[in-house]
Amino acid sequence: MPTVQASPGTNPQNTVQANRDPDADQGAEDNDESSNDNESDDDDMSHYTFRESDYDSDGNSVDELDKAQERKNRLMQFDEDGVLQWLQNESSYTTSEPGRQPTSSERRLYDAASVFELRQYVRERGLCDPYREGLTLKYFYIRVLEQADRNKKFRFLDLPPEMRNIVYSELLTFGYCCCRMCVECGSDHQCICLARRCDIAILQVSKQVYKEAKDILYADNTVESKIFFLSDPVRSAKIHNTEFGDALMARREGFYAGMYCLPDWFRRIQHLQLTIGAHGHGEMARGFEFLQGCLLNIASFLLEGHSLKTLRIHVTNHLYDPLTEAEDAEHFMDILLYPLRRLSGFRNVVFTGDVDDALSLDIKTQMQGPKTQTFNTVKHLHHLRKEAHAFVSMVEELNPSDFRDSIYELHEVWQGPSLVNRVKWLLEETAYFSYFEEDGEGEFRDARAEENLHMKMWDLESCLNGADFRRFEQKKVGYETARASRMALDPKETSFGKGGRVEEDPCEYYDRPWTSRIVDDIFD
Repeated sequence: MPTVQASPGTNPQNTVQANRDPDADQGAEDNDESSNDNESDDDDMSHYTFRESDYDSDGNSVDELDKAQERKNRLMQFDEDGVLQWLQNESSYTTSEPGRQPTSSERRLYDAASVFELRQYVRERGLCDPYREGLTLKYFYIRVLEQADRNKKFRFLDLPPEMRNIVYSELLTFGYCCCRMCVECGSDHQCICLARRCDIAILQVSKQVYKEAKDILYADNTVESKIFFLSDPVRSAKIHNTEFGDALMARREGFYAGMYCLPDWFRRIQHLQLTIGAHGHGEMARGFEFLQGCLLNIASFLLEGHSLKTLRIHVTNHLYDPLTEAEDAEHFMDILLYPLRRLSGFRNVVFTGDVDDALSLDIKTQMQGPKTQTFNTVKHLHHLRKEAHAFVSMVEELNPSDFRDSIYELHEVWQGPSLVNRVKWLLEETAYFSYFEEDGEGEFRDARAEENLHMKMWDLESCLNGADFRRFEQKKVGYETARASRMALDPKETSFGKGGRVEEDPCEYYDRPWTSRIVDDIFD
């Protein structure tokens, strides 16, 4: 079909066909009038020169962002593992594959900025300005900024101290605990609240971060310790989210080592909430024994040094009727809380719960008094008993009980008092007995009972110091010399040697100091 050729300089888009049907033109105009009314409100684009690259294959316009994204897609693709792979360099001027690509907003900002603004961006970000004063090239400044965007790094220590403290507080402070009971067992003794946890991994970043953040960790948090007894064997001694029940209150021999199971960070906390509870209808003696034993080990641990400023103590006593047994409840509560009287140097002590006002005021006055050096009975008794057990074990190794019972007692050699028997008796006397036990006297029921325990400790220490181990070493050397000379003899020269003894009846052997063969040889 013949067409009208466009003249030079005429836009090919404006070329019209020569044999266009007038009716078709009229129908096209009607279709344009029935189109969406929003098209009539479009901006006047008559001043814009349209290019073929501004339209896609369907004739739709393509904006600058779509063209930038299309170009980016040509430069990269994802492999089978989902890893981004660059197919080619960003431009012919670069010699290495780029890392992080600047976003479109960053490119627009750099393109719209002046040379002086770009130079200010470079200096504010601490980048090196390669051009001296008066020599500025916008293109090279943009390259410096885009290269910095690809290798962008963030230094936490460059933040102001106030902002770093906000970050430390968000990571290292506890949230509000709204837990009431454990889903599994129906009580709160096994409940680990997620709100009471904090992210302490930031303390391992560097020494400076640890020095700045540790004060927030220990000064802004209140550590909660719960000690309660419900009914045997339901009992718990928990510090924060860690259970220490069996270690803090080991009965008999293992009790005095309970204070060494507590963590070292317990000395650095500044605020402690101590909850003591005796619930239910359990055995009263066992319940109070457990509670006082845990308090005694905690107090003995804090005697070696602490940073506590605030101590809140809440006591719940459901084993006594406050109406009919008020006097007994006050008496036993005084014994139960006696270990706390040994502490001092607190700024603020608060008692709540089932504690008499006069008793709480008396204990609070002692704890808030000047910090004094108190003798740590539990610590010294632990080491003293450890030495005494080692001494008894060594003596019994030289004189075993089964050998002594079979031979020595027949000759009445093991009779009368001895040093080892005295040490054994003192070990039994200094073993931990709670006042609440039926057969116990209660070494920690009050200050006078603790002084009596000190006298027994002095007696035990005197017995251990009375053992002269220098003479024992001399006797040991003499024994080893005599033993070596005996072992040097030829066994064949002795009639009681390995091959010379005649096996006889054991009873007949012990009745005579020699064998029947020797007697027969003498009288033959």
